[in-house]
Amino acid sequence: KGLDEPVKVSIFFPPVNDVGREVASYLRDLTRANPRFTYEVHDRLLEPQLARDWKVTQDGVLVLARGATDETLIIGVDMEQAKGKLKTLDTDFQKALIKVSRDVRIAYFTTGHGEMNEQPEPAEGRSTNGARKLLESQNYNVRDLGLVQGLGNEIPKDATIVLVLGPKHPFLPGEVAALKKYAEGGGHLFLALDPDAKVD
Repeated sequence: KGLDEPVKVSIFFPPVNDVGREVASYLRDLTRANPRFTYEVHDRLLEPQLARDWKVTQDGVLVLARGATDETLIIGVDMEQAKGKLKTLDTDFQKALIKVSRDVRIAYFTTGHGEMNEQPEPAEGRSTNGARKLLESQNYNVRDLGLVQGLGNEIPKDATIVLVLGPKHPFLPGEVAALKKYAEGGGHLFLALDPDAKVD
């Protein structure tokens, strides 16, 4: 429903195929949510040039496209082999749709202060793997941000969000100033402070 640009899905299946019917039915339901979302069914053998354009070399493939951005999902055509892919079709399709419908955004994790994200073997419950995977699934490029990357002077201009996750050591005055300026200028700053860290 939130699409602000057209997204077209091209699916490549033989004319009579049970897997293709399942996929087309799923996509048909989605077209009701937004007129900007459309899909087309193609026969790879009857439309070889289109298949080449999308780099499709086998049947049972979905190509999602928005402008020059595209993502490919491979489902297959044999129902027995495709059952597992069909069960996760909604999840896999949503991930691909987010990648094509949203521009890549940048999330910075601060480093250099004993944050959760820089511990080589994090203690149970002190891992940022979940946060990292969640951000990446939403089409964020996750990067580190420490003194070497300019944290002491200015937050990078391409930052969509800066996350400070459980620092154990205090930030330098220049780092605090940079974060404060970023937040006051409308930047998105996420602070997860550990009450046991005894850091001011």
